[in-house]
Amino acid sequence: SHGLRKNQLQYLMMTIFNASTLKLKQQKDLLMKESLLVVNMMVRIFKFLKMKKKM
Repeated sequence: SHGLRKNQLQYLMMTIFNASTLKLKQQKDLLMKESLLVVNMMVRIFKFLKMKKKM
């Protein structure tokens, strides 16, 4: 499970890196928005898991 999360993060970084090299700005903006959504979601999950551990 932890390894999967790491792979997802690496994939995300690669996607952002690839997007930054794209000539199409529209596609780049869309990828950045999607990446930010995923990052925000992951942050929320981590916070939720930390809260659960404290209980």
